[in-house]
Amino acid sequence: MAFSTFGSHGGSGVGHQVYNIDWTVGAGGTNLREDVMLVQALFSILYYHATPRTSYDFQPPDPTYDSIDVDGFMGPITRAHIQGFQAQLVKRGMAKAVDLRMDPFRKYGQPSSIQKVLYAVDQLNEACYQRCLRESSSAYWMLPYTYGEWPPELISALKATRDKPRQYGG
Repeated sequence: MAFSTFGSHGGSGVGHQVYNIDWTVGAGGTNLREDVMLVQALFSILYYHATPRTSYDFQPPDPTYDSIDVDGFMGPITRAHIQGFQAQLVKRGMAKAVDLRMDPFRKYGQPSSIQKVLYAVDQLNEACYQRCLRESSSAYWMLPYTYGEWPPELISALKATRDKPRQYGG
């Protein structure tokens, strides 16, 4: 199930709490409920919690969407969010393909051993972190503590801290 860990991006060495999934979410994935909830919650923070987006910001997959349900079910709206986010990563040169899946990262800020790019869930964390930092929003940092806004199963899962996901022996 989803969990918290600690990491940093780039050469700054400044670390912060980040969130990871234990198993793949999306096409062909295990789609464990808490893992799907985490991906949905991160999309919610990135697209719908902050102030109006600029043209640089990642955009929701459909302009008519004004939210994503954090219910833990892998349905067409969650699938559209994964596809839209990955397509934007490819367009920015930050990913090589849209594979409709979010794999857990082995270590935050380190590229995958096969494609040599950061995992999409790693980049989703970083996009949320940067957006909330820029807009002085606490939505990302408070994710494990925001009772009432997120499902209790997700909050409980994020209280657990580990270094690596179960998919990789954690």
